[in-house]
Amino acid sequence: GSLGSGQTVTTFAGAASTTGLPGYGTSGSSDGTGTGARFDTPTDITKDSDGNFYVTDQNNSTIRKISASGVVTTLAGAVMTKGTDDGTAGVARFGLPWGVAMYSSNQIVVTDRWNGNIRLVNIYSGETTTLTGSKTGPNPQHVDGTLSEARFRAPTGVAVVNGIIYVNDYNVIRAINVSNNSVSTFAGDVSVAGIADGTGSNANFTELAGMESDGQGNLYVTENSLFTASHLIRKVTINSLAPGADFTTTKNNILTNQTVTLKDISTGQAATNRAWAISPSTYTISAGSLTSDTLDLSFSVAGFYNVKLTITNSFGEDVKNAENYFIVSTTGAVKQYQEAHFITLYPNPATSTVTFASNGLFNLNNALIQLYSIAGKQICVLEPGEPFSVTELPNGTYFITVTGDDIHVAKKLIVNHE
Repeated sequence: GSLGSGQTVTTFAGAASTTGLPGYGTSGSSDGTGTGARFDTPTDITKDSDGNFYVTDQNNSTIRKISASGVVTTLAGAVMTKGTDDGTAGVARFGLPWGVAMYSSNQIVVTDRWNGNIRLVNIYSGETTTLTGSKTGPNPQHVDGTLSEARFRAPTGVAVVNGIIYVNDYNVIRAINVSNNSVSTFAGDVSVAGIADGTGSNANFTELAGMESDGQGNLYVTENSLFTASHLIRKVTINSLAPGADFTTTKNNILTNQTVTLKDISTGQAATNRAWAISPSTYTISAGSLTSDTLDLSFSVAGFYNVKLTITNSFGEDVKNAENYFIVSTTGAVKQYQEAHFITLYPNPATSTVTFASNGLFNLNNALIQLYSIAGKQICVLEPGEPFSVTELPNGTYFITVTGDDIHVAKKLIVNHE
């Protein structure tokens, strides 16, 4: 449909060989005002908070600055002089600068397709530094890792969201987290060139070009490949990048020496580090390890076991703590008191004497009632219906198990001598 009659297109900077057709200008490298300036294959543009524009002038191997009034100057690089040198203004060298975005209030980030690196340029001084990628010229590779280790194949479009730099790198999107000193593959599979929607490495791209953020947690990328006839605009959701630690198990209520599986189901980008912590330590791992996403384990001593999972990726760290996650018994499935309400323990927390009783549904006369430390060590056997003293017990967490013909229950007891 019609957009209305209020849209006006004018040539802001550079010269058009045919009036009214901006973009078909006369190539060159001259600085100047408005149409007196010349560019040679400008590929990307960004704007700072003061209204100045920054342009990657690809074939001139320079970064150009356009003031709000249309004055064009060369901010960094030397005209048609390819190189890799860092430095200030005209000392710096670029190969084929392609993408540009504001990185901070005084720096832009520039992708250099020829050099295979990512540069930072001060918008006032033109001071240029290589943030990540090759510093010795073209060396197209796909390598994730630290800023110094990472390598790029053909970086083009770029956007910055919440301090993370996203870069189109041929058929994948890379994420650069400067604060965490890391470069990772955010979306796509470097080994697959194709067109497929999906999450993370399950998505496929052909040949990526431009990139822009909508400020609402989405990237939009252009995709153009003559080999597979891809002429697409793709939407990439970038929310929930930070890890959300979470896990699941095949069974919580288990017998001693029964094998169960713990599985990491954390959300966010793939973990770069993972650490399980399980207490007490009376358990055995039969498959996996304390750093794997899945592990099989069993417990040799009855009791309550706590599980902690710490997940780290390029976007942060998260921890999940689950107290009493595994409830291990010697005779059968154990129900926690808080869930079943079969047993009454009072007072709890306790300071001196504790009374232990059934709620009337079960006969405790023939039940075995045992007091354990949190580490799973048996302390004593209790008499049904008889108060027992905790005055000699140190402050801490204990549990009581009740085992009978028709009941298998455990309840936590807190001893707190004020």
